[in-house]
Amino acid sequence: MQTFSFHALTASGELERGVITAADRRTAESELAHLQLISLSRRLGWTSRRRTVPNTRHLTDLHILFTRLGVLVHAGIEIPHCLQMMQGSADGRQRELIEYLSQGIASGNSLSALTQARSAEFGGLIPALLSVAESTGTLPQCLDHIVAELAQQISTLQLIRQVSVYPMTVTVILFAAIVFLLVYIVPSLQVFIESSGQVLPLHTRVLIGLSEQIARYWLVLLFGLALLVMLMQAVYRFSARCRQMLDYSLLVMPVIGPVMLSLSLGRICASLAVLQAGGVDIVESLTLCRGATGNRHMQHGIDNIQQQVEAGVALSNAVAQQSVIPPLVHQLLNNGEAAGKLVNMLTYLGQYYQAESERRLNHCVSLTGPALMCVVGGVMLWVVVSVLGPVYETVFNAGVL
Repeated sequence: MQTFSFHALTASGELERGVITAADRRTAESELAHLQLISLSRRLGWTSRRRTVPNTRHLTDLHILFTRLGVLVHAGIEIPHCLQMMQGSADGRQRELIEYLSQGIASGNSLSALTQARSAEFGGLIPALLSVAESTGTLPQCLDHIVAELAQQISTLQLIRQVSVYPMTVTVILFAAIVFLLVYIVPSLQVFIESSGQVLPLHTRVLIGLSEQIARYWLVLLFGLALLVMLMQAVYRFSARCRQMLDYSLLVMPVIGPVMLSLSLGRICASLAVLQAGGVDIVESLTLCRGATGNRHMQHGIDNIQQQVEAGVALSNAVAQQSVIPPLVHQLLNNGEAAGKLVNMLTYLGQYYQAESERRLNHCVSLTGPALMCVVGGVMLWVVVSVLGPVYETVFNAGVL
């Protein structure tokens, strides 16, 4: 299946942008015609290589949408009437999504099929959970799980942003301050320091040499840095092995690795528990849970577990052969299989690793400030000592002090 982007006109004359999943371009165009959408593009754009990056605003829109839908479904209102009631008070992106779902439901499509057609916006897990709920009659419980999962993702993204924005801001300011010192301040004092005739210490000579190189080749360095960034992006985009190696390094990296691993395991176990509780086959559940994590190394590990389970190996034993997954997961899954409580163990693991990821993220937030202060203080101390040390020594030898 491929994903195509489109820009179309609805039956009411409104513009609509989105994506649609189909076997080929012709099938996608037929699906648009079936949805009564008039394409305004000369040809549909192929977007199967694009990787959708979730953001807080989009997840918040989905969270509000499914929260409202869940409340109305729990009240016993049918899905078409729920969507009609929601249209009046929605605006912006939410209104567009509600209108898309409402029109699709009116055309005879299921909720899971409509969300699957826009998997780039709804993700891969939501359509799978809705499909299970529609087949088992557990839609209210499924919507509750989707709302909880979206709330967890929003909380995690906010914590990650809190952890990353502050270090990035301080790093940019620090880099700008160091460049200013090396390009403007150090050269102005260099003549005075060298004219003193004293033997300069090693750290001062390194600072002066670095200042000269930056002042002389700053354009080359800037161009080289931009070229390196573009090269890394190209390699990451077109090399599957490079992407998998980078994702693996994120899982084993100190401080960051345990956070990423806990996030992935929490989402996988929680989603697998819901699918298993809905009666989905374990092999199919693993296939659907593959999209619960964006880490390609974890996805490769799930593929290996699925192949072994298909060959008759127990889930706990298949998990034990994955070096990245902690032994705790294998032990609890083994106990759950022995006691016939696999769903309960998966639920517990999901809750445990989600709480663990939040704890580790909060720990990272508390350590970020002191660590950056140490780095900033160390760099500034090196610059000040390297520049002012020889100045004070020259003044002292001259008898001024």
